[in-house]
Amino acid sequence: MITYKFSTCVFVRGIGILYSIAFISLWSQCDGLFLQNGIYPIQEYLKEILVYKEQNLENFHTWQLAPSVFWFEDSDTMVQVVLLLGLISSVFLIIGITPKISAILSWVSYLSFCTGAPVFLNFQWDNLLLEAGFLTIFVCPTTLFYKNKNPSPIWRWLVYFLVFRLLIESSILKLVSSDAYGINNWKNFTALNYHFFTQPIPHIGSWYAHHLPEWIKKVSIFMMFIIQGILPFFQFTTPFLKKVAFFGITTFMILILLTGNYGFFNLTTIILCFPLIDDPFIEKFYLFFKRKNKNQIKNYDKSDPFKKNRFTSQVVLFIFAGFLIFKSSFDFFDCVGLPIQKPNWFFKIDNFRIINSYGLFRVVTTERPEILIEGSKDGKKWEKFYFKYKTSSEKEISNFLFPHMPRLDWQMWFAAIQYQSSKQLPHWFIRFTNKISIGEQDVLNLLEKYPEPIDKIKYLRITLEKFTFSDSFDKSHLRWWWRKNKLHEYTIHMKLNN
Repeated sequence: MITYKFSTCVFVRGIGILYSIAFISLWSQCDGLFLQNGIYPIQEYLKEILVYKEQNLENFHTWQLAPSVFWFEDSDTMVQVVLLLGLISSVFLIIGITPKISAILSWVSYLSFCTGAPVFLNFQWDNLLLEAGFLTIFVCPTTLFYKNKNPSPIWRWLVYFLVFRLLIESSILKLVSSDAYGINNWKNFTALNYHFFTQPIPHIGSWYAHHLPEWIKKVSIFMMFIIQGILPFFQFTTPFLKKVAFFGITTFMILILLTGNYGFFNLTTIILCFPLIDDPFIEKFYLFFKRKNKNQIKNYDKSDPFKKNRFTSQVVLFIFAGFLIFKSSFDFFDCVGLPIQKPNWFFKIDNFRIINSYGLFRVVTTERPEILIEGSKDGKKWEKFYFKYKTSSEKEISNFLFPHMPRLDWQMWFAAIQYQSSKQLPHWFIRFTNKISIGEQDVLNLLEKYPEPIDKIKYLRITLEKFTFSDSFDKSHLRWWWRKNKLHEYTIHMKLNN
């Protein structure tokens, strides 16, 4: 009997590490993002949800629209307590203390932030972590300390199916989606001519990847379609092909990591692939593991301390798997351009983020608009506001941020695209500039540098500029990473009343 004890143990610990990363990253930014003095406080968002429900959705409960513990208490102290609770439970999950309870508390805590502050926690990797974290609850024992056990085949299938949906949906959407001009840069193998400099937060590796020869970029796109479109099927086949899928997908994630900043997304996908690795494969390379577990693996059916509860857990997993297939089928038809009317009760389930749809970078933009913010005391001399990670000048490029996720800087990328296409700024951005105008220190701490003294700034200027990577000559001689063109027609002046 082939067992998967070791890889399941790595999976559970890995999810704990991901939660810890997410909570620590979030804690470093929460004051300026969603506490009382932040850009979009959780308290204000929940009030808006309540008003919306009363006006439009009388049949829905507030916890169905935004399942969050902050409905009980939404003070800044409570936010800090939930962050601390999430971090402690994730550490307990890593070291294997009360794993079932720790997995539940970590999931509830992170879900509370994703639904209580969706402006900054609505990325696909947030959903991916929640879905993976929910599956982790099923495989964690109810014992005081974590004990290795062979996971249910149904549970492994659910993990495989999550990776399958993540990659297959992304592959299909790349093939069927076109930009505003009807051009599909993935299908014509030109996407990587633009992707490296148009992604949200490029780093130094992105600049070098952009200057690779054209044929390498085309081969990379071809291999990407192979990995996303074919390897996911290998998960459901032989042990050898499962390992091919593991190493292929893992290598792909590492290459993405080396050419762009995507927070903990790449690590999440790699951890999701670990249940593809069986114990006999591990034994071949880790002799110590073999000596410690050889007899236990051989006599698994006799030594399983969870055998009494396996029937009940199998039934629960089977029911959930059936529901997962049913709900995911609607997302699949959406992917291929055949949308089907979803049952109304689906929307009550969606907000719990336990079954999500995916489609990373279905369309590659061919331009990189950047919003630049400047302040002035007299309306004549202007000084820049510099972000910690977002591109602000030709001489700057972000560092390698993994696994940190800078929420404000990422949203600035989306704001620039919206500003360019609709000539309108998102609501949260207006709130952001209002906080700047009154010199709110918690928000200013999210920035690298700003005009000082801030209370003397009387005007703000919002300018949209188009950035592209410099060529190799510019980089080697002028030490500039970018070239830019100002789009004057989008320049806006705001007079502040400090």
